[in-house]
Amino acid sequence: VSLDATTQSKNRDRFLFDLAPGWALGYDNNQWIVMSCRNLRTQCGWKAVSFIGLKKSTLLRVLREKGVEQYPEAQASLDLTPDTFLKWRDQYLTPPS
Repeated sequence: VSLDATTQSKNRDRFLFDLAPGWALGYDNNQWIVMSCRNLRTQCGWKAVSFIGLKKSTLLRVLREKGVEQYPEAQASLDLTPDTFLKWRDQYLTPPS
């Protein structure tokens, strides 16, 4: 199966969900990653633009400062997100024992 460049980039960056047109949220083991789409001819290449390793409030502030108008689904997902990255990571990335 051949994946397009956008899908490959999202997989590599541990993509969570689209935030808004041209914006997505990803993560690694230490932080959430705000990604923006840069056009590469006819395809979108995702570029990490902000790294938030502590509080959800900081993530939301960064999104406001960058003018990201979130999809309703993205806002609903963020509303359900724990207040810190570590709590989110422990809740969503730790395999059940």
